[in-house]
Amino acid sequence: MDTDLEVQNPNEIRRHAKKMHTALEYNQRYRRLGYYKPNARQLLFHNAVATELALRAGNQLGKTTAAASQLAMDATQIYPTWYEGRKFLVKPPIERPHEFVGWAASTTSVATRDGLQTKICGDIRQSDGLGQGMVPLDNIIGVARSRGIDAFVDTLTIRRESGGTAIVQFKTYEQGSSQFQGSAVDEILLDEDYGFGPGVDIWKHCLARFQATSGRLIWTATPIPGLGRTPWRKRFSEESDPDRQEIVMGIDEVDHISEIDKEKIKLRWANDPNRNLVLYGADATGGGSVFEFPHEAIMHTRDASSFPSWFRWAWSFDFSHGGASESAHPFAAVLCCHDPDPANDIIYVVKCIRLRKMLAVQHIARILEHPMWDAPVLWSHDGQRGDQSGGTLADIYKRGGLNMQPSWTTFKDGGYSFQGGIAAMEERFSKGKLLFPKWEPDLWAEYDQYHTDQNGLIVKIDDDLLSAIRGSAMGVRHFRQMDPKSNGGFARHGDNGAALNSAEAIRERNDFNVFTGE
Repeated sequence: MDTDLEVQNPNEIRRHAKKMHTALEYNQRYRRLGYYKPNARQLLFHNAVATELALRAGNQLGKTTAAASQLAMDATQIYPTWYEGRKFLVKPPIERPHEFVGWAASTTSVATRDGLQTKICGDIRQSDGLGQGMVPLDNIIGVARSRGIDAFVDTLTIRRESGGTAIVQFKTYEQGSSQFQGSAVDEILLDEDYGFGPGVDIWKHCLARFQATSGRLIWTATPIPGLGRTPWRKRFSEESDPDRQEIVMGIDEVDHISEIDKEKIKLRWANDPNRNLVLYGADATGGGSVFEFPHEAIMHTRDASSFPSWFRWAWSFDFSHGGASESAHPFAAVLCCHDPDPANDIIYVVKCIRLRKMLAVQHIARILEHPMWDAPVLWSHDGQRGDQSGGTLADIYKRGGLNMQPSWTTFKDGGYSFQGGIAAMEERFSKGKLLFPKWEPDLWAEYDQYHTDQNGLIVKIDDDLLSAIRGSAMGVRHFRQMDPKSNGGFARHGDNGAALNSAEAIRERNDFNVFTGE
């Protein structure tokens, strides 16, 4: 963009503001970064270190504020005491006039100006607005405005704590991918989804900007109603990469909305087809949701230590397909606890594990880390597939020391139909007899995006944890109470529980090397 060199003078705003406000008022208005307190999901976002980082959330839940705060921290080098994430403290070993270069972009010039720009710079349409964003006024050296677009900033120049300078340049998707080429950039912030179309390669051009800087790309978005999964969404939902991470944030996890107002908002959207999208950042779907029970109706916050000794426990597995390959179906395991009192009959999901691009030995190792590692394991019918040793896939996990059931999970009558399992879950949901823990965001993300296509068929994508839970609903009769003779362990099928769960036996099982098979 061409720029209008007539800029707001931050020095004049500073002098005027310090005359008009007390020190406390000045800090609250012009040093907002110091007052920013992230909620638990925002904190997870800030402390992530992936090169491609996404924060997906419902409307007005604080995703843009979190992203603007992150860019402000990295540009200024002002990192709060709670911050444990990646830091941009050292200038890349390349020749350029600024220590740090950041880009911030959204769909249109108006969206960028009213969203990211205001969150970062403050509202420059107000005479005293500059510096009321996340970049403190005392760190702003200058702001160059764009010619032809009202109050649109082209470049914000920032003083870093090291004494060097940083710049943040503002862009729009409507400029096209050519505007996202050329420079070496440290951090790029993209706000909202591009959708479909030729400009989707903006993402590719952004990643190319990091080759000399080891930079990163941050994306914040609420899914677009009616579009389904866009190419940018598929990068996080259907492609596996250890240097790519998505955090999902729903209305129940934010602090800036009161509990009373949360209930009012939920009630307002109760019968709207976009309810889960607006409230929880759920993927926009082509058909309808498989389960339409609101989060609060199927959620628990119960600590596992509160379950009495007569409750029953089990793991349930959904096996991986394809091992550690790029296209592999993830492995999923859920630990559930059942209140067998006929008056209650509640299944509590306690722990969720979902692993991509890992082998069976690594799945076993993760389960063995958990205190309830020897609870009985229910498993899906594909566990009867043969392996190279002449046994089955389930045998691998049994040899690794896990308490595998002798056969795959079925209903009491021997059936194991997919639709029957869905019906069993739905019946339990409707009666409050299947409850998900508030603290498992991956599970809630699966629940929110679980949908049917235009023909009414369930789309079996990213349903790994739900598939494992379906096995729990089918096979709850196989859950087992801890063996009182075993010092807190579980009896094995057909074996003496006290012998198998003695301290000596547990040590012996833990001597099994899950990586070598010895």
